Amino acid sequence: MNELKIFIQILFFTLAFALGKMHAETKDSLQRLIKGNSADTTLCAAMVALGEELYSDTPDSALQLWKKTVAICNNKIEKTNDIKIKKRLLHSLSSAQNNIGYYFSFIGESDSALTYYKASLATDTRTGDKNGMASTMINIGRIYDKTGNIPLALEFYHKSLKVEEETGNEEGQAFAYNNIAFIYDNLGDTSRALKFYNQSLQLRLKIKDDFGAAQSYNNIGTVYN
Repeated sequence: MNELKIFIQILFFTLAFALGKMHAETKDSLQRLIKGNSADTTLCAAMVALGEELYSDTPDSALQLWKKTVAICNNKIEKTNDIKIKKRLLHSLSSAQNNIGYYFSFIGESDSALTYYKASLATDTRTGDKNGMASTMINIGRIYDKTGNIPLALEFYHKSLKVEEETGNEEGQAFAYNNIAFIYDNLGDTSRALKFYNQSLQLRLKIKDDFGAAQSYNNIGTVYN
């Protein structure tokens, strides 16, 4: 038994070391891209990715990097007439804006989070990135839900659902249904909560999302309890 425990501990530390090494190598590669004479699109994408690597250890450094990305992207977007380059820059811009929104949401600065999430949504709308739009609409809905603005939370969850239906993304639809149901559950409207939880469940069963289905079953059970 002691030998098994020792083996598990060694395995755990080996995996932790390997993951830490991969994390460090990824950061080094991204930093080299940023310091080198990279194309504007590569530079902005690398800055977004490096911020995501830094976020868990140094969130403030990630925030500054994403803010710098926003400034660079906005400047470059206005100066280029190349449609493909502009679209790539807009994608990096939206990612940076969304990440900044997440940062402010996490520390409880809802107004700042909304400002950046809405900027990200506007950018995705400009490029027609419906996956990005649907995801950001959920993020905006969560902020409104958290701050007690239930009508706007429901509005953005339903907007996300509509976009997911347009693209045929059933996983996204199930997620939106679940968020809508959660609001009604908290309001004590069990009839509507069960309706939307069940719609989420049916989609998750259809796409064989076992984890999501288990979550839906649990949510439905909670309503009955």
